[in-house]
Amino acid sequence: MKNRLLSLLLIFFLSSPMYPMPLDQATFRVGKNFYDRKLYTEAEKRFLDIVKKYPDSPMFYQSLFLLGNTYAQMGNFKSALQYYKLLLTKSKSVKEKQSALLGIAKSWLQLGVHDKAGDFYSFFASEYPESQHAAGALYYAGIARERGDDTNAAIAIIKHHCISM
Repeated sequence: MKNRLLSLLLIFFLSSPMYPMPLDQATFRVGKNFYDRKLYTEAEKRFLDIVKKYPDSPMFYQSLFLLGNTYAQMGNFKSALQYYKLLLTKSKSVKEKQSALLGIAKSWLQLGVHDKAGDFYSFFASEYPESQHAAGALYYAGIARERGDDTNAAIAIIKHHCISM
C-alpha cells in the first residue's frame, strides 16, 4: 500500500505543470525506480503498461529490455525471452540488439537449452567481435556447449578465443 501511494505521488509530481513530463516517461521513471529497488512485480506492471499503451514512445525499447531483465530477475526466463526477442526484432539500435542477444543467450542457458544458448553467444561474438562483451560471450558459448555435452565444440570455442587474443 505504501509503495502504491509513493508511486502515485511520484507520477503526480512528475506530471505536474511545474515539471511537465509525458505520462509514458513518468511511468518509465517509476518503473525504473521500482526495478532499481528490486521491487520487480511493481516494475513489471509499469514496463508492461508502456509496452502495451505507448509503442511509439521513446521509452518503448528501454521498457522491453528492462521487462526482459525484470522477468529474468524473477526467474521467469520464458517471459524474459519473449521480450528480449521482441526487442531484437523491433530495435534498430546496435546497442539494444546486442543487449537483446545477450539476454536471449542467458535466458536459454538458464532454461537449460544449451545448444541455443551456445548458438546465441557464438553469434554475438562473431557478429560483434569488437564489443566489450565478445570475450564473455565466447566464454559462455563454451560453457553452454560443455553443459550440452558437446565437448568438441567447447574446445573449439576455447581454442578460437585463445587464438583471437
